[in-house]
Amino acid sequence: MMRLTHIAILTTPALCALVLAGCGSTEPKEPLIHTPGTGSSFIYTYYSKDSSGRPIELTRRTVSRSVLATGVSVMGKNSVVQYLEDGDTINVHYEENGDASFLQAAVAYPNNDMPELPGLPLPSVTLPARWVTFPYGSRTAMAIPSFDTTIMVNVGGFPIPVTTHATGTTTYLKDEELSISGETIATNKGLLTLNITFTVPLLATGSVSVIDTIWFAPKLGMFIKDDGFSHGIFPEEYGGERDLGGTYNILTSYTLK
Repeated sequence: MMRLTHIAILTTPALCALVLAGCGSTEPKEPLIHTPGTGSSFIYTYYSKDSSGRPIELTRRTVSRSVLATGVSVMGKNSVVQYLEDGDTINVHYEENGDASFLQAAVAYPNNDMPELPGLPLPSVTLPARWVTFPYGSRTAMAIPSFDTTIMVNVGGFPIPVTTHATGTTTYLKDEELSISGETIATNKGLLTLNITFTVPLLATGSVSVIDTIWFAPKLGMFIKDDGFSHGIFPEEYGGERDLGGTYNILTSYTLK
């Protein structure tokens, strides 16, 4: 999903709370979520999808994620785990209640996964970096920090102000087992939705919505499947309402340290 497929790269901090085994017992259980150590690696198959949801085979490739560092402090959070993927550093953090947070890096829309509209350049909207939490522990839907801005777009040689508003939610769906390379892995299934609306005065209004279904494996401390899709609503003269495509990735192998 644009880069939205990569937002699902999460691990747990080493100090995940231990649960006491029975009333009055002092024997701790294993942490509910495993913390991959530095050097752990995860290999995925990734591809983009066309507007019908079919794989675009030319985009199919192998993606590698590895644990770069643990115990890092980033934007108000401690015990952050950092991953390296395609040269990018991705920051993740587990809350005390078992919820998982990731630092969504600044993202520009539209990007290469979205088609251009004939006759009207889409505004390039940059969403600022902010922490986004998945409610795997609390299992209560959570709002993604909203974003409002006005940008200038060149239309016919004239600068036009475009107002933009972005909102979203993260939701726990259910527990589900997935078969990955012959291994059955227990996962938590979650959903991320993001909606970006824009208004070009006297010309057009429109929106782009993103739906990303994400499966997280507690025993690996990692998302193992990510299936995203986007949908656009534009004036009829600019293509009307239509599906825009998305991305997909799935774990194929891993090594834990």
